[in-house]
Amino acid sequence: MELPENWAVFTVDRSHRIVEANDAFQRFYEKHFGLRPRVGESVMDGLSAPERKRLAERFASAEAEGGFTVEENYYRDAERSRFVAHYCPVLDSDRDVRGFRVFLEDVTERRELEAELKRTRDALEESYRMRETVFSVLGHDLRGPISQINALVYLMRDRPDFLDPQRIRNYADDLEQAGAVLTQALENLLQWARIHRGPLSVKSSMFVADKVIRESINTLRVEIEQKQLRVGFNEGDPVTVETDRLMLAFVVRNLLANAVKFTPRNGTVAVEQHYDDAGYRLAVKDSGVGIPAARLDALLGKQNLDSMPGTEGERGMGLGLRVCQLFAERMGGRLEFTSGEGNGTTVTLLLPLSVVAAP
Repeated sequence: MELPENWAVFTVDRSHRIVEANDAFQRFYEKHFGLRPRVGESVMDGLSAPERKRLAERFASAEAEGGFTVEENYYRDAERSRFVAHYCPVLDSDRDVRGFRVFLEDVTERRELEAELKRTRDALEESYRMRETVFSVLGHDLRGPISQINALVYLMRDRPDFLDPQRIRNYADDLEQAGAVLTQALENLLQWARIHRGPLSVKSSMFVADKVIRESINTLRVEIEQKQLRVGFNEGDPVTVETDRLMLAFVVRNLLANAVKFTPRNGTVAVEQHYDDAGYRLAVKDSGVGIPAARLDALLGKQNLDSMPGTEGERGMGLGLRVCQLFAERMGGRLEFTSGEGNGTTVTLLLPLSVVAAP
């Protein structure tokens, strides 16, 4: 059988002295071990004690099993080499083992290509799953407000006699809420597209986190007042951070919106921030309905998320929460969830100490 020219082949006797070897063997040994053994020399010479022990065990196994194949991993100068070794006993006329022939195939590049192909395949599969999640969430989030807007437009156009001033005010509130959901859904979609169209860089700047929190609370003022919620913020000494302001604002706004969404009327939402030796912590706590155990597992496991209606049928935020997790990771941190069904929820953004500027 003709072997590929890149296969290294050598034969040793029972004392491990090299009986014959091809040119590829010399190149192979120099590449992986920094050695150039010659015919008549022991193949063990120059190897480290663990390497000699392992090679002796390979020869013993080949004799006991009548030959075997194994994939080896070696590290030299922080570089990993991988090769497939076929160990075959060489028999004399009496069928006794007089030596061993070894075939070595360098598979380092092949394994690296296979690993790269796997990473690419996994990325494509994740992209496909994420795309399906996006379409599912958007379909769920947009269908309700669009239908609501269409129904109200129909009433205003074809049933004007049905609209008294009080109804008009009520419908205006409904239109405002539906528009807010559509606007938030569009922002979430644009941010998701920003993440997935290429490498997402963090554009750090120094700013006061307190201001971002107050701005986020103000953007939800209408929803907060409609549900008569009490929203508190533990404003103390201003905390200055150095990170991506847009990312942080998006995360805070979405976490607050989720808290408002899942907190019933007259409930409470609290925003707390502080920093210590562990870094910067921003927690959004609510007295809402809590997160069912199965959904909490999905959040922690970053499985596909769907959108859940709020305490008053509010739509949205399924995709937004996924983007929040991705933004937290890009900023070098993470999100933590603490919840119990019926006992409210606390979502904490943790950022490393490096983002906190000296007060």
